[in-house]
Amino acid sequence: GKTTPVIQLPPTQSLLQHVGIMGSTIQDEIWVGAQPDYITVYNHLTTFIKERYHRDDMAFRELTSDFIREFDFYLRYDLQSSHNTVWVYTMPVLALAELAIKKGLIRDNPFQDYEINMEETDRGYILKEDVEKLMMCVPPHPRYELVKDLFIFSCFIFYKYTPLYKHLSQNS
Repeated sequence: GKTTPVIQLPPTQSLLQHVGIMGSTIQDEIWVGAQPDYITVYNHLTTFIKERYHRDDMAFRELTSDFIREFDFYLRYDLQSSHNTVWVYTMPVLALAELAIKKGLIRDNPFQDYEINMEETDRGYILKEDVEKLMMCVPPHPRYELVKDLFIFSCFIFYKYTPLYKHLSQNS
């Protein structure tokens, strides 16, 4: 199974630096499935801080419950993210806040009055027959063959296709 990497926070008190550290630590641990989420969270936080606060970064002491609510609003309304996507992007910030409290960088939990849970969704499933048809398909371009193979492989191992494809594309 996956193990949570041990993340060491340096003495700096910059929020975005720490999110970047968490993302690169996960990348270093080859926790491929989670690493793209941290990069996306980092990018969303960077844009949010620039648009809302007109700065490039902020101190941990500025990570307040108001900040969390505003970031939630930004994800939902400015980016039009679904509820579960907001949950996915908020969890790394929650983990970072918990770590910052533990390390003494902030005193109060900014998530104390914030609650979000993953909503159950009814997803469609690909049928065995459809996978078999796809396996017989001959793509018109050699590059599509890799995409097809990665997708079929992800079906058999029950792994998200996108992180797998991005990881292999970056290393080829």
